[in-house]
Amino acid sequence: MSIQIYKRIIVICVLLYVGVITAFFFLQEKLLFHPLPVINENITHLKKNHPDFQKISFSPVSGIDLHGWFLPRWDDVHKKRMKPLMLYFGGNNEEVSTFFLFAERMPNWSLISFNYRGYGDSTGHPDLDAFSSDALAIFDHLSGMHESIALFGRSLGTGVVTHVAAHRDATGIILLTPYDSIRSIVQDTLPIFPVGSLLTNDIDSTTNAVGIVEPTLLIVAELDTIVPISHAEALQSAGWQGDVTYTLIPNEDHNTIYVQEETWQAIQTFITGILR
Repeated sequence: MSIQIYKRIIVICVLLYVGVITAFFFLQEKLLFHPLPVINENITHLKKNHPDFQKISFSPVSGIDLHGWFLPRWDDVHKKRMKPLMLYFGGNNEEVSTFFLFAERMPNWSLISFNYRGYGDSTGHPDLDAFSSDALAIFDHLSGMHESIALFGRSLGTGVVTHVAAHRDATGIILLTPYDSIRSIVQDTLPIFPVGSLLTNDIDSTTNAVGIVEPTLLIVAELDTIVPISHAEALQSAGWQGDVTYTLIPNEDHNTIYVQEETWQAIQTFITGILR
């Protein structure tokens, strides 16, 4: 093979390399976020089984309307005393009404969740910084009406929860398939490209963990390929100020862990403990 051919191959490889980096920078929103619409079958099912299940909305800032779902539970038949509130933040590829399909697993809690910007019926465009700031606004709004609020995050939502918990006081925290930072996950996905440094924003859970004093449950899938276990281990090793329970669910991946009995047993044990 001649020197000219080698040079052409090198030029092509360099152009491809630069092209991938450039494409990631300009298309990162489409590559990172996978918003889903409202699943009408879920809503029909939930309304049938939970008469108090209802659609809600909240505007964290002018021009943005976040839509979500609320299932109030009551301590008395006259509906004067509401049970403690569980505020849920969903995954990247999730419309949060699916969370309420597991409502029977948390009978002692009122449940509430809002879709991120661009997800479900929420307006706006997905943005990590906006997710975090919106979550704080939601928490502040709810804390004016509820004395006790626990936080539950799944996948992407675990970072949003750690951000809220680092800045606000919650009853307890549940993190299902958690990660150390979005930047580190992205970089591990494409290790030969410096894509981590190209992210316009990030959620760094290891930094936020240092400010968290509430009891926290980490639930990790042994075979997770979307958020490899090393990222959960890095988060576990962060400088938490409160008690952290690390639960590994064997032989499950990022999606199957959500429906496993062992997962919900760990959650039920934890949330029973924080109600005492």
